[in-house]
Amino acid sequence: METKDSLSSCSSSKEQEIKQLQMQTKNSKENSLNNLHALQSTIQHLSSSNYSMYNKFRDAFHRLFEADERTFKTVLSLNMQNLERQLNKETLHQKDSNFDLRVIKVQFEPFIHSKLLEPSNYNSYDLETRQDFKEYTQMEAQTFKETIIQHMNSIEQCIVERENLEQVLQKRLNERKLQIQGCTFQEVKALYAILKDNAKKRCMVSLRQLHSHLKRLSQNDLQGSQTESGFKRAFVTIFGQDLETFTGTMFLNVEQL
Repeated sequence: METKDSLSSCSSSKEQEIKQLQMQTKNSKENSLNNLHALQSTIQHLSSSNYSMYNKFRDAFHRLFEADERTFKTVLSLNMQNLERQLNKETLHQKDSNFDLRVIKVQFEPFIHSKLLEPSNYNSYDLETRQDFKEYTQMEAQTFKETIIQHMNSIEQCIVERENLEQVLQKRLNERKLQIQGCTFQEVKALYAILKDNAKKRCMVSLRQLHSHLKRLSQNDLQGSQTESGFKRAFVTIFGQDLETFTGTMFLNVEQL
């Protein structure tokens, strides 16, 4: 049926684009979580099993991060969990995700902007601090800094990308919904036209049959016979008017139809 084909074509016209957007959105979500896990993996360097170096690391950490090491890691763990919950949501809330990411960035700001990490800083105490950090974490403080910045920036880019993709996807889904509704209306309209045409045809058949019956009432085969006289009297009794008047009026009405 043409209308069904039209509806099918209408509902699937943008299906490929929608599927592609859904896949891109899914990939963007996975990328953001992968970057978050990479950030978590980097942060794990702050929890070494090199217990002999722990006291020196704790002091170095306090100088570099301007915070107590254990308190910092406890708060950071909660902040990371909050961000992961946001990124795991079926529909991303960009404002909330950016807020949770910003909280983590603020935590690292004292370390990122620490003068102790400046390449031109050759102060012996600062050099010793960086060395203690490296021996405990097995990672240069500057490398650690650059790595966490890279991961946080990647997460931020994924949030923006995913938000944009979800907006476009929702727009396409809304367009498809309206398109399907429009096609459904056209299908119903076409079906109504078909039913109307079929009803008209049935009506014409009935009119032709009625016309044929009226002709039989007007036939002259019995004209002048006793049967005709009896039939006309019976007709007047049943219909309340003579045969000629009745058939004449009916022919006129049928022709007007």
